[in-house]
Amino acid sequence: MAERIRRVMWAGYRVEADLLEVEVFPPLDRTSASIAASKGVFFGIERTGQLAAVIEVEDPSGELGELEIASLVVHPDHFRQGLGARLVAHVLDRRGARAVTVSTGRANEPAIRLYSSHGFREDRLWMTPCGIRMVTLRLDGRAR
Repeated sequence: MAERIRRVMWAGYRVEADLLEVEVFPPLDRTSASIAASKGVFFGIERTGQLAAVIEVEDPSGELGELEIASLVVHPDHFRQGLGARLVAHVLDRRGARAVTVSTGRANEPAIRLYSSHGFREDRLWMTPCGIRMVTLRLDGRAR
């Protein structure tokens, strides 16, 4: 399963790297082994027997204090079919956390629109060590 997730991540993150106009994009460096070792929980959607989209959720405190969407990727063959929105809704419908956060590239307008449509609001702007401008979005309580 980890290799299937890695393939979807690579395809989706390749598009995001192009959108952000960056050569170095750490999500592209994830391996099957690092995915298998993740403490996150993965949910996915299959289409015609292939993994089409995946979301990874982490609970850093281990106490459902604040969940983090660590990754959300849709294979480019399945863009604009609502799969990302379905996965975000799945996580939000099942969470018991006080808040949910997610970070994405500041120039990734499609992702920002997706999260905003679920009630997420900009929390902070920051820059990665490799120079990518990022935004962290936050959804408090049951604001949805």
